[in-house]
Amino acid sequence: AVDSEDGWDVAPDGLPEGLSEEVGLAYIDWVCKNAEELAEPATVATAVDYALQMRKSEDVTFSLAGRTPKTLAAAMDAYALTTVKFDKDEIFEPNPYGIKGLFLTNTTIPK
Repeated sequence: AVDSEDGWDVAPDGLPEGLSEEVGLAYIDWVCKNAEELAEPATVATAVDYALQMRKSEDVTFSLAGRTPKTLAAAMDAYALTTVKFDKDEIFEPNPYGIKGLFLTNTTIPK
Protein backbone atom coordinates (compact mmCIF):
# COMPACT_ATOMS: atom_id res chain seq x y z
CA ALA A 1 0.00 0.00 0.00
CA VAL A 2 1.09 3.55 -0.73
CA ASP A 3 0.44 6.59 1.48
CA SER A 4 -1.75 9.24 -0.13
CA GLU A 5 -1.59 12.98 0.58
CA ASP A 6 -4.45 12.81 3.08
CA GLY A 7 -2.89 10.04 5.16
CA TRP A 8 -4.82 7.07 3.80
CA ASP A 9 -3.02 3.93 2.68
CA VAL A 10 -3.99 3.46 -0.94
CA ALA A 11 -4.70 -0.07 -2.13
CA PRO A 12 -3.73 -1.29 -5.60
CA ASP A 13 -7.29 -0.55 -6.85
CA GLY A 14 -6.74 3.15 -6.11
CA LEU A 15 -9.14 3.32 -3.16
CA PRO A 16 -7.89 3.89 0.37
CA GLU A 17 -7.56 0.68 2.37
CA GLY A 18 -10.72 -0.05 4.31
CA LEU A 19 -12.82 1.65 1.68
CA SER A 20 -14.52 0.04 -1.25
CA GLU A 21 -17.36 0.69 -3.58
CA GLU A 22 -19.50 -1.46 -1.28
CA VAL A 23 -18.67 0.74 1.74
CA GLY A 24 -19.40 3.90 -0.25
CA LEU A 25 -22.75 2.54 -1.35
CA ALA A 26 -23.57 1.56 2.24
CA TYR A 27 -22.86 5.13 3.41
CA ILE A 28 -24.99 6.58 0.61
CA ASP A 29 -27.78 4.15 1.47
CA TRP A 30 -27.58 5.18 5.15
CA VAL A 31 -27.77 8.88 4.21
CA CYS A 32 -30.80 8.23 1.98
CA LYS A 33 -32.60 6.24 4.69
CA ASN A 34 -31.94 9.00 7.23
CA ALA A 35 -32.43 11.97 4.91
CA GLU A 36 -35.25 13.47 6.97
CA GLU A 37 -33.18 13.50 10.17
CA LEU A 38 -30.01 14.70 8.45
CA ALA A 39 -31.89 17.40 6.49
CA GLU A 40 -29.02 19.88 5.99
CA PRO A 41 -26.20 19.24 3.49
CA ALA A 42 -23.64 20.20 6.13
CA THR A 43 -25.02 17.51 8.45
CA VAL A 44 -24.77 14.92 5.69
CA ALA A 45 -21.18 15.96 4.99
CA THR A 46 -20.28 15.76 8.68
CA ALA A 47 -21.87 12.32 9.01
CA VAL A 48 -20.01 10.90 6.01
CA ASP A 49 -16.73 12.57 7.01
CA TYR A 50 -17.14 11.21 10.54
CA ALA A 51 -17.78 7.68 9.25
CA LEU A 52 -14.76 7.85 6.96
CA GLN A 53 -12.56 9.16 9.77
CA MET A 54 -13.72 6.42 12.14
CA ARG A 55 -12.97 3.84 9.47
CA LYS A 56 -9.55 5.42 8.87
CA SER A 57 -8.36 5.98 12.41
CA GLU A 58 -10.37 3.79 14.77
CA ASP A 59 -11.71 0.67 13.11
CA VAL A 60 -11.45 -0.39 9.46
CA THR A 61 -14.73 -2.26 9.89
CA PHE A 62 -16.66 0.79 11.19
CA SER A 63 -20.15 0.90 9.75
CA LEU A 64 -23.16 3.16 10.01
CA ALA A 65 -25.49 0.17 9.77
CA GLY A 66 -27.86 -0.02 12.72
CA ARG A 67 -26.98 3.50 13.88
CA THR A 68 -29.19 6.56 13.68
CA PRO A 69 -28.20 10.20 13.35
CA LYS A 70 -29.53 10.70 16.88
CA THR A 71 -27.20 8.04 18.34
CA LEU A 72 -24.24 9.51 16.44
CA ALA A 73 -25.07 13.19 17.08
CA ALA A 74 -22.73 13.79 20.03
CA ALA A 75 -19.82 11.99 18.38
CA MET A 76 -20.39 13.80 15.07
CA ASP A 77 -20.56 17.17 16.86
CA ALA A 78 -17.31 16.44 18.68
CA TYR A 79 -15.71 15.37 15.40
CA ALA A 80 -16.95 18.52 13.63
CA LEU A 81 -15.31 20.71 16.29
CA THR A 82 -11.96 19.05 15.60
CA THR A 83 -12.16 19.97 11.91
CA VAL A 84 -12.65 23.74 12.36
CA LYS A 85 -9.66 25.74 11.15
CA PHE A 86 -9.18 29.46 11.68
CA ASP A 87 -7.13 31.73 9.45
CA LYS A 88 -5.09 34.42 11.19
CA ASP A 89 -6.72 33.58 14.55
CA GLU A 90 -9.79 35.54 13.41
CA ILE A 91 -11.68 34.46 16.49
CA PHE A 92 -9.40 36.80 18.47
CA GLU A 93 -9.26 39.70 16.01
CA PRO A 94 -10.06 42.96 17.77
CA ASN A 95 -13.17 44.50 16.20
CA PRO A 96 -11.89 44.78 12.61
CA TYR A 97 -14.93 46.77 11.46
CA GLY A 98 -15.15 49.25 14.35
CA ILE A 99 -18.59 48.06 15.46
CA LYS A 100 -19.81 49.80 18.61
CA GLY A 101 -21.65 47.83 21.24
CA LEU A 102 -25.10 48.59 22.56
CA PHE A 103 -23.73 50.03 25.81
CA LEU A 104 -21.19 52.80 26.18
CA THR A 105 -19.04 52.80 29.30
CA ASN A 106 -18.19 55.89 31.35
CA THR A 107 -21.00 57.97 29.85
CA THR A 108 -23.48 60.31 31.46
CA ILE A 109 -27.14 59.72 30.85
CA PRO A 110 -28.86 63.05 30.02
CA LYS A 111 -31.78 64.13 32.23
